[in-house]
Amino acid sequence: MSSSERQRPLLVDWSSRLLAGCAVLAASMVGASVFAWRHFSAESAYWSIRHGADQVRAALVYNLVVAALTVLVAVVLAVVVRRPLRWVRPAAWCVLGFLGLALFLGLNAGADPAGSTAGPNADSDSRAYYDLLPHWYPTLNAIQGVAVLVLVVAVFVMLLRSSVADFYRPASTEQDPKWSSFVAAQQKRIAGDET
Repeated sequence: MSSSERQRPLLVDWSSRLLAGCAVLAASMVGASVFAWRHFSAESAYWSIRHGADQVRAALVYNLVVAALTVLVAVVLAVVVRRPLRWVRPAAWCVLGFLGLALFLGLNAGADPAGSTAGPNADSDSRAYYDLLPHWYPTLNAIQGVAVLVLVVAVFVMLLRSSVADFYRPASTEQDPKWSSFVAAQQKRIAGDET
């Protein structure tokens, strides 16, 4: 049986689907970050004079870059993971591990990563984060980021399963001599029956 004829395990199909879902969620994160960037640009001139908006800008740019990278990587992996190639699983593990770490760091970036509202006693960094970005952005980004992180971890675990390992193992190229002699004998018998 050639590698193109192999039956794809259910976990590989689910991994591909979850990676596609991860790409869609990350694309929505990109959209929200672009919208938040537009809001940030409009407000940053005033706030940068009083409080300095560098930390907020850095957190927003980091989230935007990681979300865009997640879209690209998830789309590529969703296609590649369906191929029975030996290098796919280790490459997917490394890439997904890196993405998981980057997403985790993004969730913890910024002055106020949890998205709580800045109260009257908030420090200037929390106040700047709250005022420079749309009020819904930190919470939405956190929810989307956690959802993408959960999908990345789920795919990572699915690709660790031993039932998936056989799909990525190369097919044997050596012929079994007993099988070859059996096939030859059957072909002679069939040829003898037809004449």
